[in-house]
Amino acid sequence: MARISLPALAAASFALITTALALVFFVAPTDADQGFSQRIFYFHVSIAFTAYACFIGGAWKALLHLWKREPRADLESLGVIGDLAKASVRFLAEFRSRSKGPEGEAVDDRRTAEVWTFQRNLTSRDPNWTLVHVDPAEA
Repeated sequence: MARISLPALAAASFALITTALALVFFVAPTDADQGFSQRIFYFHVSIAFTAYACFIGGAWKALLHLWKREPRADLESLGVIGDLAKASVRFLAEFRSRSKGPEGEAVDDRRTAEVWTFQRNLTSRDPNWTLVHVDPAEA
C-alpha cells in the first residue's frame, strides 16, 4: 500500500476546506428565519461530526489496547523540551531455545526488555527520529 505524503494531504485538506467555505458562504441559500448567520451551521456541524468520529475511533482503539494489552511495544514516556521531542518506547522480546542434554530435551524460555529513547528536532525538516539511548528494563 502506497503512503500519501504529508504535504499532499495538507494541500488536499486545504483545498477541500476552502471549497466547503466557498460553498457555505457563496452558494448555500440564506435561511428565511435566521438569515446569514445560519450558514455557519453547514460548516460547523460537519466539523463537529468529523471530530466526534475521530474521538469515537480513538476511544475504540484505546479500549482495544487496554483489553488486549499487547506488551511488546509500549510507549513509556513522551515529552517536548524546547524544540526537542523525546519518546521512550519499551520493547519486550521472548526467546525460546531448545537444546538436547544427556537426559533429553530441555527448553529454555527467556524474556528480555529494553527501553529505547528516540529524539527529534521539531524545527528540522527531517521527519526521522534518532535512537539516542537504550536501557535495560524489567521483563
